[in-house]
Amino acid sequence: MMADSLFTLENAVDAVSGRFVGASCGASVTGVSIDTRTLVGGDLFVALPGEKTDGHAYLKAAFEAGAAGALADVDKWELLPLEIREAGSFILVKDPLGALQELARWYLDRYSSVLKIAVTGSNGKTTTKELLASILRNHRPTYASSGNYNSEIGLPLSVFGLRHEHLFGVFEFGTNRQGEIPLLASILKPNIALVTNIGTAHIGMFGSREAIADEKGGIFSSFDSLSRGLIREDEPFASRLLAGKRGTFSCFGPGSTPGVEKVEYRGLEGSIIHFKGQQMKLRLPGEHNVMNACAAISVAQLCGAEDNSIIRGIEEVSPSFGRSEFISGNISLYQDCYNSNPESLRAGLDTIKSSGWTRGRRVGVFGSMKELGSLDKELHEEAGRVCAASGFDAWFFLGPEARYAYSAYKAAGGKSAFWSAEDVKLKADLLEYVRPGDLVYLKGSRALGLERIAEALQEGPVRRQVC
Repeated sequence: MMADSLFTLENAVDAVSGRFVGASCGASVTGVSIDTRTLVGGDLFVALPGEKTDGHAYLKAAFEAGAAGALADVDKWELLPLEIREAGSFILVKDPLGALQELARWYLDRYSSVLKIAVTGSNGKTTTKELLASILRNHRPTYASSGNYNSEIGLPLSVFGLRHEHLFGVFEFGTNRQGEIPLLASILKPNIALVTNIGTAHIGMFGSREAIADEKGGIFSSFDSLSRGLIREDEPFASRLLAGKRGTFSCFGPGSTPGVEKVEYRGLEGSIIHFKGQQMKLRLPGEHNVMNACAAISVAQLCGAEDNSIIRGIEEVSPSFGRSEFISGNISLYQDCYNSNPESLRAGLDTIKSSGWTRGRRVGVFGSMKELGSLDKELHEEAGRVCAASGFDAWFFLGPEARYAYSAYKAAGGKSAFWSAEDVKLKADLLEYVRPGDLVYLKGSRALGLERIAEALQEGPVRRQVC
């Protein structure tokens, strides 16, 4: 079945002020892709330069896969063999990435009736996006960007999923360089935007939490007088986030989100949120996820969502891989290893502490935290002290940077401790140490691949906890 046309090559040429080369610019475009492995017939292929490869090397493969056309660098195109230049239709520009972003702006302008919502923050932005999208889908037709398509490449690619039947679009903003959040805001021009929190994620790129706050506050930089912004009720960087911004701002949280009356924390099983005389079960454990839920509920009410849609939407969301995921079994696991920084480490430990775990011992696996720059040693030592104060029976530290945490843990009087630079050795030590009934907390940056340790611990019957 042929996908619906999004626009024509001629439309794209005009949108990006490019030069067309090919047989006909009237061909329909049904999608936009930067990867020939996932490209489908009718896609516009955008040839982007990368750290290890260059999309211009895959132009032939793109056309063989059925690309409607290719957006390419004019200077690189002129150096290509004649057979590739004649393989299909091209839109030639000086900057393919900038052209992709401009094409996304043009595409969004065609959907002026869609209420656009943007979410950013150091922690919790993907979870908050998924909670909000779940609520709004119960309310009216809603589109949400998939996964963590939240960068200067991912966001523009994600907007092409919008269709005319959608009334709401929920998008995530991420950053690892100064100026990226304001750029994303200039593309999306959100009607509603929120900042989950200001922590130390990516602090190596910015140097301080103050600089992170300045960057995250860029989500409000395209606001007009009708725009609505939200920040958490206890945000210490509120003044920096809102300085000089237009629009109307409010707070979210258990004490600020309209309708939230009380919260019952139930440890690893999640929480019960009392909302306007009713109860909703939040399956995501921890106070930090209650804060994410409050953010989603606050935005949903601005969007006119009914109470029943809010309750159903919250209750339908289950933990996704590596994000506050509790797995009950012979050896139980609490996996929180998609991202890592001292704030999210504390949040995970608070969740386990509140669970009152009594079936067995509590064992921690702490993997190196990435992208900390000059604060690498300082923040790992802070994490080690946090681990020492956790009351866990043992900690296993993985990765070169985690040695700082290991040393600080020992200096702070921590109990049994193991460190290894490689996961093979640590895995063997951990498997020898754990016994039935233990709870293992896995915390580390995604690059550590802690799921390999989880897989080793799960050999044998395991039952996933459905809260």
